[in-house]
Amino acid sequence: MSFAFKRFNFFARRDVPGHALPPSAAAVATGGGRVFAAADGALHVLDESFSAVAVIPAFGHKLLLLAWAEVRQHSYLVAVGVEEPGVSTAALKVWDGAKLAALKPPAGAGAGGAAAPPQQQLAPLKTTRLFSSKYPEAEPTALAATDAAAPSLTVAVGLGSGMVYVFQGDLSKGGRLHHASKLSARPERGDLWAVAALSFPPPGRGASAAGAGAAAAAAADAAAGDRDALWLFAATESQTLAFNLADGSKNILDPAGLADPRCAALKGPLLVVAREDALYDYTVDTRAGCTVFDGHKQWLATFRRHLALVVSDRPGGSGAGAADGPPSPSAQGAGAGAGEGGASLMLIDVRNKLVAGGFPLGAAGAAWVVPLGDEVFVATRGGALAAFKEIELSAQLDVLFKRSLHKLALDLALAQGADEATLASIRQRWGDHLYSKGEYDAAAGQYLGTIGHLEPSYVIRRFLDAQRIHALTSYLEALHSRGLAGADHTTLLLNCYTKLRDSEKLDAFINGAGPGAGAGAGAAPAGGSPVHVGARGGGGRPAAGAGAGAGAAPPFDLETAFRVLRGAGYYGHALAVAARAGQAEWRLDVLLEDTAAFDDAIALIETLPRPQRASALQRYGKSLINARPEATTRILMDLCLAPEGADAAAAAAQGGGGGGGGGGAFVAAVSDFSQLYSEKPTALTLLCEFVVNSQLSPPGERALYHTLLELYLADHLPDEPDEYHGSSTGAAGGGGGGGAGAAGASGKPPLSKGAQLRRDKARELLQRGWQPHMGAPLYDPEHALVLCRLADFGPGLVFLYERQRAYREALQVYMASRDLAGVIQCCLSHGDARAGGEPALWADALNYLASLEGEDALPALRELLSHIEGGSLLPPLVIVQSLAANPSLRVDMVKGLVGRALAAETAAIERDSEAAAKLASDTAAVAGEVARLRTQPHVFQNSRCSATGQPLELPVVHFLCGHSFNLRSLGENDRECPLCAADFKRVLEIRRNMRAGALQQDRFFSELREAPDGFSVVADAFGRGLMNLTAAGLAAQAGPPPHLPPQGLL
Repeated sequence: MSFAFKRFNFFARRDVPGHALPPSAAAVATGGGRVFAAADGALHVLDESFSAVAVIPAFGHKLLLLAWAEVRQHSYLVAVGVEEPGVSTAALKVWDGAKLAALKPPAGAGAGGAAAPPQQQLAPLKTTRLFSSKYPEAEPTALAATDAAAPSLTVAVGLGSGMVYVFQGDLSKGGRLHHASKLSARPERGDLWAVAALSFPPPGRGASAAGAGAAAAAAADAAAGDRDALWLFAATESQTLAFNLADGSKNILDPAGLADPRCAALKGPLLVVAREDALYDYTVDTRAGCTVFDGHKQWLATFRRHLALVVSDRPGGSGAGAADGPPSPSAQGAGAGAGEGGASLMLIDVRNKLVAGGFPLGAAGAAWVVPLGDEVFVATRGGALAAFKEIELSAQLDVLFKRSLHKLALDLALAQGADEATLASIRQRWGDHLYSKGEYDAAAGQYLGTIGHLEPSYVIRRFLDAQRIHALTSYLEALHSRGLAGADHTTLLLNCYTKLRDSEKLDAFINGAGPGAGAGAGAAPAGGSPVHVGARGGGGRPAAGAGAGAGAAPPFDLETAFRVLRGAGYYGHALAVAARAGQAEWRLDVLLEDTAAFDDAIALIETLPRPQRASALQRYGKSLINARPEATTRILMDLCLAPEGADAAAAAAQGGGGGGGGGGAFVAAVSDFSQLYSEKPTALTLLCEFVVNSQLSPPGERALYHTLLELYLADHLPDEPDEYHGSSTGAAGGGGGGGAGAAGASGKPPLSKGAQLRRDKARELLQRGWQPHMGAPLYDPEHALVLCRLADFGPGLVFLYERQRAYREALQVYMASRDLAGVIQCCLSHGDARAGGEPALWADALNYLASLEGEDALPALRELLSHIEGGSLLPPLVIVQSLAANPSLRVDMVKGLVGRALAAETAAIERDSEAAAKLASDTAAVAGEVARLRTQPHVFQNSRCSATGQPLELPVVHFLCGHSFNLRSLGENDRECPLCAADFKRVLEIRRNMRAGALQQDRFFSELREAPDGFSVVADAFGRGLMNLTAAGLAAQAGPPPHLPPQGLL
């Protein structure tokens, strides 16, 4: 045996007593859960425990060969035998495998023991004669069947003459087997012709599929030929061949043949031949390789990944390869190849170079080796039967671990198809072993295989303790590539990269080329353009949106990677990660806070959707405005205006919810950004002016007006141009208090040119926001008043007071600024009560002007007095009292006014006296007439009807007014004189209105307030008797006024 093989005991042996395998079996085959043995002419059917099931008469004389084949949904047992002595009656019979598997021993027929049960009849599906005139007779020596040409069954029969007869037929549809071809395996020289073994390899499979070895795989892949064709391996006594059944060609694989027909077996697509010196592998094209294994081989069978090999201590019998011709059919039975020395069963794992089990079989040697299920059954020539079963994988691994054969343990587990958890456990133990020996890189390679099963912290802690940063980096890279890394693992890996100064790996890691692919720096991420990153501390400018939305998800936590790279100063790499994550905020953090790349930040913000653009400016706007006020303000101008046309549709698709129109598009409000302009108020002024002038109703309009008004009223803006810093020289209507000279009068320094211009704009802004046709102002008047009062902005205060009809407050503004012309103009504009003004303005203005010292106020006072006198706006007494308060005023100021007033009053008194005398005489006349009517008789002397002019005829109606009527002329209304009724009703209406007016006190006081002379209003009320009509008196007179009855009906 080769010293390259390690010996283990991975199989357990058990004896099978009472088996029913015939000791003289000439052939054995397995299939369908049954064991079939040929003894004489009978077919013995055994179950998996080798207990007898049935005995079927198959041939009249002898059954020579057996083979099992499965074709699609059908299975078949193929047998070759002779009906009579000699080979002329040789035939090929096929039984239905399903029927054979369904056989059961009759009840009480001795099933389960060594005794054979009674024979059962089962006719074969097909019977075909082997020989004919075209197919000469010879002794059958080998048999093989396959389903490779499905649905046809293909059977090959090898003969002692060196010929191979091939039969084909579709038995599933009632067809028959027929001769398909005749192949010659005879050598060119010599007489060792007999065909010792036949095998059909599976079509279309290379040697590598069977796991033969690197050399075998390479040879198989390089070999030419049609792999899908049906091939047949044939081993004779003198050579090894492969036939292509499609065209009848053959490949001589080896000039060496097969000494013992039981020493060849098919393992996957390879034919394995056991010779004295080695085990040889063959493909259909060439010899694929060999495995040195000394010893005389008696038997070779394949069992899963193992080769079951029976090796004798020394050659003996027919197994020695004597030159006396091929063995006869009977030599394939129990009596063939017996040696004088002992024999052993070797279970060999060729790939892993180990003997998994070795068991002595005694001097008798093996008669049959039968792999069945998960066991290998070996029948000795002495009639004993033993089963060999592989022990549990865990037990095998324990043995290997004790000997520190971790690689062999891993290979063994892989060969047995162990689960991932088992493989990971093996790799962990192997890694621990290597780590204890100080082989850290090799240990890291094994720990990589534990990812997904072993807690990463176990491995990380080991490499951290050993300060093996390279090994740790490799492990963390693999952890990320498997998508099992957490945020802490990403942090640790990036820290490793930064500590190693490995920018190439950083580039590859960020760009998605895979952890550890250092050569991939600058490679394009999936679905995106390459992201070029700068060196440590560099700004690095990836294209806007680069990497965002890449097709493949990154194998790490992007937020963690960004945080670590930024903290380590790898700003270019951090920008690349932020771009891949599609996080504009992360990129802006680096651009503005770390690299001060304001232009890049503005370019990035311009690419964002409108809502995100506004959010970014709210967060970073202050630094951007201080550094790039024009560009930032331009972005804000676009945000605060509703987009139009195609821009509106695009903005609406990005997201609505803004404060303005634009068909659902986001529109920002200036008030959300005004606090960012604390150091750039001039830029804020431009923004507010732009929005106010561009939209009819911008979002946050009221706050916008307030902000702009406050900016206009500021005395100084720190960022205004230098040319506006000079003093103003008499700009019209601007400064505080309402006049150009207000600053000097109040003691304040004069306003700068820029401040004066802004105040002019403030006045225009106030007027624009509260035009006469507006129902309500666009700003809060109270707020505007506070701003104007704090800034001492007289024109604004006057405008707001006038709009609020607070005329006296407006007059106070003029007074406070000593604007004498404004005082007079205010009285003229708003002192007329009939136009809704305030008459008290004249008295206030008179008191103010009269109180002023100096000659400059006298012209204004004279002008005011002329207006008062011309409109009779104040009583002369009031004027005199107001002027008397200022002792510096001379009498000639009011001399003419008082004289004219006295003359007018005297004339009025005379007119009133005359009117009073006339009314008194009229009243006395009426009173006398009433008394006469009440106390004296009245004589009616009318002879004609006052209505028709006809003579009066009884009945006649006379009224005290002096009119007389025929009764027929009056009709139903005989209570009133039709000629005097209208005047009487008018008097009654006047009295009724007087009563009603006595109850309308508001109207009386309104007239009193609006009249220039209130005394005349009160006097008129007394004259009309309104003061006598009290509520109690009116209640007593609730009924209709008394009506004088007619003096008689004649």
